[in-house]
Amino acid sequence: MSIELKNLSYRYENGQNFVLKQVNLSIERGHVLAIAGKNGSGKTTLAKLISGLLKPTSGMVYINGVNLQELSSREIAGKIGLVFQNPLHQLFCESVSKEIAFGLKNLGKPKKEIESRVYEILKNHNLLSYRDKHPLTLSEGQKKRLGLVSVLAMDPEFLIVDEPTLGQDLSYLLRLKAILRELTAGGKGVLIISHDIEFISDTAHRIAIMLNGKIVADERAEKILFDEALLKQCGLVAPAIPRLAKLLSMSPALSREEILAKLMEGKRTQNVTEAQI
Repeated sequence: MSIELKNLSYRYENGQNFVLKQVNLSIERGHVLAIAGKNGSGKTTLAKLISGLLKPTSGMVYINGVNLQELSSREIAGKIGLVFQNPLHQLFCESVSKEIAFGLKNLGKPKKEIESRVYEILKNHNLLSYRDKHPLTLSEGQKKRLGLVSVLAMDPEFLIVDEPTLGQDLSYLLRLKAILRELTAGGKGVLIISHDIEFISDTAHRIAIMLNGKIVADERAEKILFDEALLKQCGLVAPAIPRLAKLLSMSPALSREEILAKLMEGKRTQNVTEAQI
């Protein structure tokens, strides 16, 4: 079960140039795919096409083999959830609880199920004390969290998160990483749109790099993170752990966890040697 992009291109109305050009990509359930690239590379436009907010100029988006354009807005919302880069672009209800309930109502869920689900989401994400507050009175971090949980409440098969790290503190990012792990462990597919390569290195199984509206690389995360020339070409900097591993001549096939384990193993060996001396 996956989302498939086939020769996807897009040009805005009255635009002379295509902002997306012949994009082919798959998003698998149970995995995190990160799309990285500098600003203006087409990442957010791609997210809007995948979630049905924009229609392709040419090419197709398929979800589980079905053309996205053949599905209703309700059907798409039940399958694909998009968390906007700016939470103000998706928060418009008069209270936090109503914001979370909004999507569930649009999906036609029964009232009792909506009430139960809203309470569960509020409790699990430390928003219970804010249930009656207007979303615009929340802090920026809380608004971002509300934008995320209002989408999670609908339990979509695929989650798209656009630039989730902008303006966020460490506690939110740690919580977000845990949520993404829970989603993929439960068989959900996740797409992260970001230029934050450090966050991507902690979360993604696979990374696709965009440049000037095209996918210029699509590989397992470890291989992309070790390709400093590619990252530099696309305005990105390799994260600290892969850079350190490369300096120590470690294989790019190693995962982040394996690299850290080898570094710790080397430190323990050094300590033993020093103790013997």
